[in-house]
Amino acid sequence: MRIKYFLFFVAALMSGACEEKSEHAVIELNIADAELDQVVFYNKVDMRYNHVTNVKDQQYVIENVDGAEIIQFQATSNQIPIFVQPGTNVSVSKNAGSGFEIVSTDNEEQQLLEEFDKQMSIASAKYGLPNLSNLEPVEFQEQLQKKYAKTHQLLIQAKQEGVATGLISILRARMMADKVRSVINYPNYYEYLNKQQPNLPDDFYQVVEDFDINDEKAYYFDEAWLTAAEVVTRESDYASYDDVEEIYIDQYQKLDENISNEKVKELVQYQILTNKINYGGGIGKLGPQIKDFIHNAKDERRINELNLAMDKWAHLEKGLQAPDFVAYDRNGKAVRLSDLQGKNVYIDVWATWCGPCIAEIPALKSMEEKYHDENVAFVSVSIDEQRDREKWKKMIEARDLGGIQIIAENNWKSEIAQKYNISSIPRFMMIDAEGQIVSANAPRPSDSKGFNHMLAEVLD
Repeated sequence: MRIKYFLFFVAALMSGACEEKSEHAVIELNIADAELDQVVFYNKVDMRYNHVTNVKDQQYVIENVDGAEIIQFQATSNQIPIFVQPGTNVSVSKNAGSGFEIVSTDNEEQQLLEEFDKQMSIASAKYGLPNLSNLEPVEFQEQLQKKYAKTHQLLIQAKQEGVATGLISILRARMMADKVRSVINYPNYYEYLNKQQPNLPDDFYQVVEDFDINDEKAYYFDEAWLTAAEVVTRESDYASYDDVEEIYIDQYQKLDENISNEKVKELVQYQILTNKINYGGGIGKLGPQIKDFIHNAKDERRINELNLAMDKWAHLEKGLQAPDFVAYDRNGKAVRLSDLQGKNVYIDVWATWCGPCIAEIPALKSMEEKYHDENVAFVSVSIDEQRDREKWKKMIEARDLGGIQIIAENNWKSEIAQKYNISSIPRFMMIDAEGQIVSANAPRPSDSKGFNHMLAEVLD
């Protein structure tokens, strides 16, 4: 039986003259797949969140659809942007495969949105920043123009055809945010690849100056909040920081100083804080900033999610006893973290298939040599699958890896990954001689300043 869900945006119906346009939008879900447990609609800018669960008829009401908006539809591995404005009616149907089809009364707008999204993905793959950063600045700028040529032309054509100007503004802002981020990051990539700084034209940063960081239309897509954090700190001297925690603090403070749109400020600050907690080793030094955010935030959902994120890391704060774990050496012998008590332990979690992990090996070997006579044990924990155990052994020999080399069982579900919230690698951790956590997200060996600063404190 065909099952229908109705999601209404804005409950308030017009009570005035009948010729006034309706101020609600309707999304109808036509889902025949009983295996689909949940779909999600969200718009982070306007703080709209709707979870459709339990396969039965339901209605959802969100107040005040005022102008053009983008609602992100998420189901299984699918994420589709949906254009809505007052009066929009949308049908979402499951196709014969695993995807979904969108049919809207604003059909031209929806088609533009989907084609623009597709072209942005194609352009990002073809003109990725690592691929362009070998180029000299003028050639880089030329390639950047080519990157956005198709999306730019789509917007010109849409304007000529009378497509809703609200959507065109949203997509232009998205394109601008993506371009600004490329321009800001190019010099660092160039210097890394070419071992020298680029000779930038006088107008190189003009696109950054033109970017309106307070334009909330840009933030319907993820490019903008990433860009905002980099725009406000682009003149910061990261080399002067003792550790990465200070970079997050600097970002947070500068966002507060530079963003006047309160909706944008809350969104970007939230993203920075959750990004730091989830991928940067928990709360760390950001306790005051988190407390400030929770005190001022308007979105209860963000506050709750921030608290949940912090709860996951509460047992990994500095000074607490480090969770014990077991992994196995090349001969299959069990090695526990607790076996090393009395030693300061620097832990590298890696895998043979991980490019960034391999890139850290030279710096790691250098640090092992530098601290060879100190009370420091260097432990490398592979989370390779067991079928790749021989590959792991061969890489240890081929690259002459030192320290304690061990491999965990069950890779991402291993004891160390579960206990230390490891969702990406490489990941480095520092445990002191008493078995207490120094850092659950320690500096990489390639960050020589941060690494040496940490070891100086540990060995003092």
